[in-house]
Amino acid sequence: MPRAATLVKAAIAAGAAIATGLLLTQCGQPKASANGFDVAVSFTPAASAKLKELGKKAVVDAYFYGLPTEATAGKADEDGHINLGEAFASIDGSDQTVTIKGDVIDPAMMDKIKADSTAVTVRAYLDPTAGVANVLDCSIFNGPVSAAKAKPVAIACDVAK
Repeated sequence: MPRAATLVKAAIAAGAAIATGLLLTQCGQPKASANGFDVAVSFTPAASAKLKELGKKAVVDAYFYGLPTEATAGKADEDGHINLGEAFASIDGSDQTVTIKGDVIDPAMMDKIKADSTAVTVRAYLDPTAGVANVLDCSIFNGPVSAAKAKPVAIACDVAK
């Protein structure tokens, strides 16, 4: 019986440690998952037909980044950004809205960027595993995540000329 009491105490201590850790993660910067948003993708009839003809899908690609702090300026890429993560969604050639989850952002990276500088570039293109050159010409969104969250990001796709 003393062994059972020891196991119960250990379980309670472990639970308390986990709860404390979860509470601490709620402090400071906003959670990365709060950076999710919707993308409304539209295809011209020609673009839809081309994807159907190829039997392939399109990819919606969201690249998250931020502006470096003074301390992290040396770690910025050639565009002057700190990479926060990338999310992908595979879609068929019909008009639709897809949700991009912001949980790809590593919360540890949020202290490496300036406050309120979280931004995203959203693109769409032919799935690169299709084995053919990209046949889609789609608009691009590049701006603050707050703007992407305000209303669905509009991406329009046509056949590349």
